[in-house]
Amino acid sequence: GEEEEEEEDAPVAALPPVIVIDESEDEAAEEEVRVEDDKTRRLRQLLADAKESRDKLAEVEMENMGSLDEPVVVDDDEPEPADPGPKLRVCVRCGGKEKDSFDIFANEPLSKLFAAFADDRGVPTAACAFDFDGIKLAPTQTAAQLQIEDHDMIDATAPDRTKPKRFEASVAPAPDDRPPPTDRPPPTKPKRDKV
Repeated sequence: GEEEEEEEDAPVAALPPVIVIDESEDEAAEEEVRVEDDKTRRLRQLLADAKESRDKLAEVEMENMGSLDEPVVVDDDEPEPADPGPKLRVCVRCGGKEKDSFDIFANEPLSKLFAAFADDRGVPTAACAFDFDGIKLAPTQTAAQLQIEDHDMIDATAPDRTKPKRFEASVAPAPDDRPPPTDRPPPTKPKRDKV
């Protein structure tokens, strides 16, 4: 019996507390990290692809620019004709009564005439329509293509003028020192007797 008593009286070593680990939380956290890593990897690949595309585009642009010593040619909407052709004076009639004359070149697009007419009236070009011998005119056509000759008449439909005619005085006359007119008749000078 003494040995048994010693065993009972002997201190028992304390066991560490039991920690319950929920593996599902760990797996969810690992999955979240893996998804974020995939997103980051895809974003980095997209960024690398974009940089590569930008570099290729810059390279192509540099090739298209040519040498810096070459002159740069600006391409307008309407290229200037090599030979503008003979100069013509055409009349544009609006509303059957108003006539204005414009100088054009036979091989230039009529858009220049249309713009000059509209500007002269102070209206937008798009608000105007033009025809020659009953044929509706397009801005890309030329007088030569339509066989328009010197002093031919082009009919126009346009809004009312917002500017005075080119040859009208657009400036008010200079003020003078006279007072403004009144409704009273002008004073009469007394007659003097001749001596």
